[in-house]
Amino acid sequence: MFNPIVFLIGLFVFSQNVLAQVNESFPEPLTPFESATLFSEEKKQTQNYILALGPYEKISNRWEPEKKRRLAGLVLRQTYEISRDYSQQDVYDFYVAQLADDSELLYRCESFNCGASNNWANAHFGIKQLYGLDRDQFYQVSQLSSGEYITIYVVRRGNRRIFAQIEIIKPASS
Repeated sequence: MFNPIVFLIGLFVFSQNVLAQVNESFPEPLTPFESATLFSEEKKQTQNYILALGPYEKISNRWEPEKKRRLAGLVLRQTYEISRDYSQQDVYDFYVAQLADDSELLYRCESFNCGASNNWANAHFGIKQLYGLDRDQFYQVSQLSSGEYITIYVVRRGNRRIFAQIEIIKPASS
């Protein structure tokens, strides 16, 4: 005889086990900057992550990265707000210093060479709080020897608030 309570308990236990396995397989986050406040965090599996390897430009009436790579896998996205007492350069240097010596730099830009901050905030990350001054932005993509990709985007807004977007992508096994 079907018992809905036993079924729901079993479903709950099963879903907790699956969730634990998924969380274990997510990449390790970078250590947050000392005065950083976690603004948002998202863990997801995706089939269509766009790894931007160049500045944004208008292509066929759409803003897209000049060069990109599509990835499928697990993504950890963290957005931090950092105290105004620091410079965006300090924040950027802090996160880059955490990358392993054997990581490979795939793309890096700063200031106006990254293009418009508006494109990074809205078209790429979809987080309006990352819209800042074009001259006060840094972006970097590195690949670790483990195969994971790490993107670091740091920007100072017009109101002097600093935001950092850290994304770690663990590609699906081929």
